[in-house]
Amino acid sequence: MNIAIVAPNTNVKSWEKQFNLNSSTVNISIWPNIDNYDDIDCVCLWKHPKGILNKFKNIKLIYSMGAGVDHIINDDSLPNNVPLCRISDKKLSFSMTNYIITAVMFYHRRLLKYNLDKKNKLWDNETPPEIPIKIGILGYGALGSDAASKLNYLGFDVIGYSVNKKTDNNINLYHGDDL
Repeated sequence: MNIAIVAPNTNVKSWEKQFNLNSSTVNISIWPNIDNYDDIDCVCLWKHPKGILNKFKNIKLIYSMGAGVDHIINDDSLPNNVPLCRISDKKLSFSMTNYIITAVMFYHRRLLKYNLDKKNKLWDNETPPEIPIKIGILGYGALGSDAASKLNYLGFDVIGYSVNKKTDNNINLYHGDDL
């Protein structure tokens, strides 16, 4: 199998290493050093130059090197007949969920106000009431559902939205034109 990695301004050495560790029959080309675009079976993309997919005439798979695929589906050179997949792993879910929880708690616990008060040397020892907030998760795939379940566990009212119908016993979910 011939794999091309097209990820400008991204260190792809770990990707190349993993591909080579897991198969002795894989040939890796790192863009822009691709000798023959017609020999490539799979293209791994991250923030690729728009239109580059036109160069790959025989690809059988397009793989997003991140959780999102917007950078690929918004490229007019995306072929209609080639499957598109994306990364989904526990480490990415863990990191994204922690980031989301941090942002929610920063808002919920009014940390911006405390940081400003500290800067202005103000002391407000009144305990602020909990902020009743509803959190909406737009995109209820692996990342969204993980964040939603953990926020729900922390006591937040969480709703989720996805294009396709999904079920979750603890989260109110909407799909399609429901919103």
